[in-house]
Amino acid sequence: MPFNYSDAPPPRDFELIPHPTVATCILHINAGGVGEDGMLKRSKDGTCEMLACEFTVIDGLYKGRKFWEYWVMVGTTDGHKQSVGWNQGMIKAIIDSALGLKPDDMGPQAYAARNLSYKQLEGLTFIGKIGVEKGKPKNDNSGENWPDKNILLGVITPDKKDAQWPREMIIEFLLRAMPLIRKAAIARDLGDKGVSRKSNAATIARQANAAAGGPLMTPDEFNDEIGI
Repeated sequence: MPFNYSDAPPPRDFELIPHPTVATCILHINAGGVGEDGMLKRSKDGTCEMLACEFTVIDGLYKGRKFWEYWVMVGTTDGHKQSVGWNQGMIKAIIDSALGLKPDDMGPQAYAARNLSYKQLEGLTFIGKIGVEKGKPKNDNSGENWPDKNILLGVITPDKKDAQWPREMIIEFLLRAMPLIRKAAIARDLGDKGVSRKSNAATIARQANAAAGGPLMTPDEFNDEIGI
């Protein structure tokens, strides 16, 4: 049945992910039917072949958001050759981040792990730093610029210990981790080899309360000083 779209709501106008934002991303490759395994896409002028990358944020405040980049992997100009080197470096960083490899690890196992085809890059999960690129001028003599867009500014590899994590990501991690820690503590204290084997009546009562869903510690105990 036909539908009159005159009164349809306007599309949502998403704001860009702020610069810079650190988030976990998944890499998807939009194959274009050329190059190795048909995974590359040829440019309109036919001078280069590119990896059409789609990045999806999978955690934090911007979970579900996507952004796209085209990385030249085969080209005919000096500029293309420079881009190929930079793009290969970004792919190496994504692999290192996804597999937990340090960039300077050139051992046989790490060297073999980085030997991947374009198809094997599909689905790699890594920690990325997302930036904003100002829109470039259009080539239609209109004097207008393309809209600003998100880009992959960098990749967080295991050697970068001082990476700044967004507050939202830290909160989400703690919310997921604390229930697991609590369950592990209860299992430890109630186990046959746990500390409860020689516990007094008060401690056993506390453990029973925790097993029933109550707190293992009382609120005032969180303020006790711990001697070191």
